[in-house]
This record gives sequence, C-alpha cells and structure tokens, in this order.
Amino acid sequence: MKKKLIIFLVFLLLFLVGCSPIPLKLKRTSEAAIKILNSELSNVNEFSQINEPTLVDMLQISETDWCLVHQITNDIYFASRWQKEESDWVQVEIRPYVDDCNWAR
Repeated sequence: MKKKLIIFLVFLLLFLVGCSPIPLKLKRTSEAAIKILNSELSNVNEFSQINEPTLVDMLQISETDWCLVHQITNDIYFASRWQKEESDWVQVEIRPYVDDCNWAR
C-alpha cells in the first residue's frame, strides 16, 4: 500500500509540474526584472505602487519565446518578450503601458 501511494504521489507531482502554464525559471527571472524596474520607477509612482508586481497576461509564442505582462500600479503595465538562450531566459523587448500580449502574436 505504501509503495502504491509513493508511485501515485510521484505521478501527481510530475503531472502538476508538467501542467505549469509558464516555465518556473522564466517566471523567477521576469519577476526579478520587473521588481528592479519597479524600484527604479519608485520615485515616479511612489504613491500608487502595488506591493508586488502582478503577472496579468502571458502568451507562449513558441517553445523558447514568451510574452509576459506585469502590472506595477493600478494603471501602469509593462509587456515584455522573453527568449530562451541556452539555459537562461533573456528579455529581448519591453513595452510600457501595454496591458496584453496581442502585440506579440
């Protein structure tokens, strides 16, 4: 019985990891980049900042190309395009005040 439970948990874990909508390394890299951008803009939008930038839209263009949109304040959004180079994700384009990924299609 214990062996069946372990096998079930392994398959469940693989299923959950495989069904993630965005690669974890891309998510971490983009969140770090948007936090740096948010801190650089803190003097501009100091009174309306959201504590944590929020991912509001994403689009997988290809296996190695993604579009992500982060909301920094109630009315400021940044859309960015990311490409995978070897094992790292690199931001290749950023567009301020764009709140969806339709431009990347």
